[in-house]
Amino acid sequence: MLPGCPPPDTDRCDVAAVAHRLARLTDVFGTSGTYAELVDHRLPEDSVAADAAWVAARRVGVPVIATGAVHYAAPRQARVAQALTALRRRENLDRAAGHLMAAPTAHLRPRAERAVFLSRYPGVADATVELGRSCVLDLGELRPELPEFAVPEGYTQDSWLRARAEAACADRYGPRADPRAAAAWRQLDHELGLVADLGLAGYFLIVHDIVRHAAGQGIWCQGRGSAASSVICYVLGITAVDPLRHGLLFERFLSLEKAGPPDIDLDLESGRREEVIQYVYTRYGRRHAAQVANMITYKPRLAIRDAARALGYPEAQTREMTRHIHHAPPGPETALPDDVRALAAQLHTLPRHLGVHSGGMVLTRQPIGEIMPVEWATAEGRSVLQGDKDDVAAAGLVKIDLLGLGMLSALHTACDLIHAYHGVRHDLTSIPQDDPEVYGMIARGDTIGVFQVESRAQISTLPLLRPTKFEDLAVAASIIRPGPIQAGSKHPLLRRRRGEEPVTYPHPLAKAALEPTLGVALWQEQAMQLAIDCAGFTPGEADRLRKAMAAKHAPEKVAAMRERLLTGMAGRGIPPAAAERITSMIEAFSDYGFPQSHAQSMAGLIYASAWIKRHHPAALLAGIMAHQPMGFYDTQTLIGDAERHGVTVRGPSIRHSAVHATLEPGPAPGPVPGLTSGVAPGQEPDPASRSSRDGSGPRTGGPGPAPGAVPPAIRRGLTSVTGLGEQAAEEIVALRAERPFTDLDDFAARTRLPARVLEQLATAGALDGLGGHRRTALWTAGTAPGRTRQPPLPGLATPATAPELAVMTAAEETTADLTVTGASATAHPVHHIRAHLDRLGVLTAAAARTLHDRAPVRIGGLPKYLQRPPTAHGVAFGAIEDETGMVNLVFAPHVWDRCHRTLIDAPAVLVTGRVERSDGTLNIAVAQVEPIPVAAPVPRRQVGRR
Repeated sequence: MLPGCPPPDTDRCDVAAVAHRLARLTDVFGTSGTYAELVDHRLPEDSVAADAAWVAARRVGVPVIATGAVHYAAPRQARVAQALTALRRRENLDRAAGHLMAAPTAHLRPRAERAVFLSRYPGVADATVELGRSCVLDLGELRPELPEFAVPEGYTQDSWLRARAEAACADRYGPRADPRAAAAWRQLDHELGLVADLGLAGYFLIVHDIVRHAAGQGIWCQGRGSAASSVICYVLGITAVDPLRHGLLFERFLSLEKAGPPDIDLDLESGRREEVIQYVYTRYGRRHAAQVANMITYKPRLAIRDAARALGYPEAQTREMTRHIHHAPPGPETALPDDVRALAAQLHTLPRHLGVHSGGMVLTRQPIGEIMPVEWATAEGRSVLQGDKDDVAAAGLVKIDLLGLGMLSALHTACDLIHAYHGVRHDLTSIPQDDPEVYGMIARGDTIGVFQVESRAQISTLPLLRPTKFEDLAVAASIIRPGPIQAGSKHPLLRRRRGEEPVTYPHPLAKAALEPTLGVALWQEQAMQLAIDCAGFTPGEADRLRKAMAAKHAPEKVAAMRERLLTGMAGRGIPPAAAERITSMIEAFSDYGFPQSHAQSMAGLIYASAWIKRHHPAALLAGIMAHQPMGFYDTQTLIGDAERHGVTVRGPSIRHSAVHATLEPGPAPGPVPGLTSGVAPGQEPDPASRSSRDGSGPRTGGPGPAPGAVPPAIRRGLTSVTGLGEQAAEEIVALRAERPFTDLDDFAARTRLPARVLEQLATAGALDGLGGHRRTALWTAGTAPGRTRQPPLPGLATPATAPELAVMTAAEETTADLTVTGASATAHPVHHIRAHLDRLGVLTAAAARTLHDRAPVRIGGLPKYLQRPPTAHGVAFGAIEDETGMVNLVFAPHVWDRCHRTLIDAPAVLVTGRVERSDGTLNIAVAQVEPIPVAAPVPRRQVGRR
């Protein structure tokens, strides 16, 4: 066949149509930017289409290339490719059939097979290779620059940063002439010189500007990560940790050998982070600012869900399939249809979609689209790069992480509540340090609500760790993590702290790195220091080791450096056995390494939240409730903890609640004049002597106590009622400030809330005090004038006045609370079936905690906080909660497989097992789980999955 001549079976109309399309493309992109593509999937029409494209391209004068148009690597992956196509179209496989390939042929093919196809089209192979080479892009050659940061006249960016840092250093450490500040000034000069050499002064000024803006807007902000190793960051207020005091390794943050820019993470109040993100977009423009993408991959639950959707299973059945799936792929005992199981197994770990990094922002001097493709994000006012953090690092783009931290929001709210109630102002810098009462509370494991040390594992470990100083809190933040556990560091460290095991080091050269943690490795920086001290690594090599430990496929990358480690240690005279032990310590961090700089930053928030819990427990728990969901525990557990600390918690009230949880005067320390007693459970007291649940104080005998005169109570916020949004709650508070609501009709008429929301408020008891008890209010809410509702059935008129309705019992009030607010401030749900449990011989959580080791136990309550960590070898954990507290549960793999459905499905359960005591901690090793056999079921609660 002569070049340019169509083969005998080529339709000349097809050639003309293809030529026409190619000509239109060349009008836009030119002949040098337009290519004709030949594809052969071995389908009947492919050869005809390829021949037509070849002839048409020769006529128009554009080059021709050939591709595999590969959709998957091998034919066996065709089914999953079809499923992904259907899911992308939001259809199942049957409905998407017309858009799916007819045969599994779009896969990679051997070179010899491709050569046969290309032999029909002279020059195409060479043109294809040439185009491929021209598309190769070395991201390292892009060399993007940060935007120019404006500085005062007469300054450069370097000199302005030095001026700001030196002034701040004098404030933090003392003047340069002060001998006590000599080390700080030496380190500052070293860091400023290095920053100037690397041309990064603008980076620090930009981050400092963001921090100053947040502070100016009253947004709490704290830097963390490797930036905590920098004196510059500390004196400028970017971080709150003194790196000199804690011996943090600066090379973890910045060095001449360090590949890539430094990394500064800023934690911001989660509810106000968007304000700071938008400040950055506004200041630098969306042509120069964008957020980093994040590749979302299939986890087991989502893989099963999408597989079932693609295969056409009904939504209800799909939900049932995934209810019991946690972190691990389903085992053979899990009931799944075979086709769903097979397809889900193929989807698992595949990329699903491109998301937005939680807060990673990139800034450039030139338009950012010239460095990396960028697109408008789904969220309004945001742009996102088409590259993840690894792509950004490879391109040399400087990333600033603006991260939301719920605890900062909770602490800020708590300090505002303390100021409003007690008249004392606190923030993260003014909280008194080194309070022995705070460390005593932490050492007892009384840490529900305390940042990072409130999990069951942490609470069990704290009495063994016995922290007495700030550095111990950094250990506490780090020890219950996979890295130290995998490295075998946890138990030796705890034993050595208690003097039960001598402190030893694998070699004297390892002592400097391991001495702060008694000879065991706990942090990434220690792994880096071991490499420097024992193997002669340079700081840059150590940083590359650290990056290898934190990267994807880290074990393989760390293993590649093993020979360098062993050779270096041999050169320093370290015996092979000790060298192997040190190398094993380093390698243990390859999967789950944790940096000391993170731990030190966390320690500051641990102490701050613990100090507030010790001295103002109502404020801390109200602050957490105001920002739920956050932390480890749900609101019901927080309420129980508050009450065990002597704090009264009251339900939402239209007359007294703010938008979120607040403080108000608690019960007076003694009889309150005019307050009646002996009110039956569920009975509403006379309005002239309202109970402390409503919190309005006595209506006779004078006004209630002044704020601050008695310990505060927590009043739940209006937004705790399901269906009432923040905007509606703010409007209610504003209307109440103008004029108190007189009755329910007045409230309904002025707020214009839908009937459904009024009914939710009535069910929660929030309308108490506006007339009648809960059932009466619920009836009235459904008939209030002007509400949106379904028209009555013909011949059934709703009476304007509520009939005589029975008052809710205490158990019914608790059920109502749980139904519409997720938690009850009236009573724990298990309290109402205690008599039944007593008859069954079931112990309370408090009683179970008094049993000796290996004692048999049967306990009843709500199963919560169930988790099966991937590093626990199939062992699962949880807790059982009743009105007296919680007890930890441990499930062997075979027990979990047998009982996990009951734990998830049953509102409350009976657990039979054996007490396990170890070093002052108590768990129940579970043998059997069964639903509580009670006629009046405990209200269903949400199971906490972690």
